[in-house]
Amino acid sequence: MLLAILMDRTRESKTRRYAAVALGETGRLADNDIRVFLEILLDKHNNAEVRWGAAEALGELDRVRPDVEDALVRVVRNPAEDPRLRFTSAIAAGRMPGIRTSSLSVLLKLLQDPTEDAFVRWGALLALGWDEPRIEGLGPTLFSIVRNPGEDPFLRGEAAPLLAATALDHDEAGEALVALARDKAAAAEVRRGAIRGLGKIGARHPPGLRTLVEVMRDATEEAWLRTSALFACAERWRDHRSIIPLLLEGIDDPEIHDNVLSALFKILSEGGPQAIEQVTGPIDG
Repeated sequence: MLLAILMDRTRESKTRRYAAVALGETGRLADNDIRVFLEILLDKHNNAEVRWGAAEALGELDRVRPDVEDALVRVVRNPAEDPRLRFTSAIAAGRMPGIRTSSLSVLLKLLQDPTEDAFVRWGALLALGWDEPRIEGLGPTLFSIVRNPGEDPFLRGEAAPLLAATALDHDEAGEALVALARDKAAAAEVRRGAIRGLGKIGARHPPGLRTLVEVMRDATEEAWLRTSALFACAERWRDHRSIIPLLLEGIDDPEIHDNVLSALFKILSEGGPQAIEQVTGPIDG
């Protein structure tokens, strides 16, 4: 039924795309279904949204398929293709089991190319950071993007958390992210990304945690940025016993009150007795 909907060109593009995505969600497409998806992906006469759905479905495969990987990379590297389709194909390629180094190299080159569409570079970024970094050269590339004020602000913001996850030198990464988080002249996306990155580094760079606390406490900062710092701090509650008391300080602050409660609820639900003791004091018995 879903395959028939996908193949029906009289249907709305959105409906056909949803059918493709639904078919791919199992990850166990039959070889004949994979052939159909490949034909749709590579047929430029198909609507871009339908091809987008085919790429999404192929990205859910649970087995190695070099032919699928090659098709996705072919779309990604073609500048004449729709940027949304290239974005989706990049992510799908990154999720392929056993993706080859040659395909990862294509994605890295796209990410490194400042003349490339920012949306496509974002797809390459997400693909390269999928699960765990898998190619040499990603770390220096992320440093270059994060530190370059001439780069697209959204891309810089998205690169910052991945830099935190991939950097071998957490002090070097932390220093770069602290500088961005404190820079009130930086774009909102960049500061938010730097704060997310500092939350990931946590206790491995203590000045980063101090920066998060400072931003969270600073009533002159925008509420959304203080909230980002709040949740980044909350992620590290296991690292420092002082984190939960610091969050409790925000209970009386109307700008972040609701988010403080949400963060504390998440900590209590995940942390059990250890977290409850930090909030309420020692548990008897």
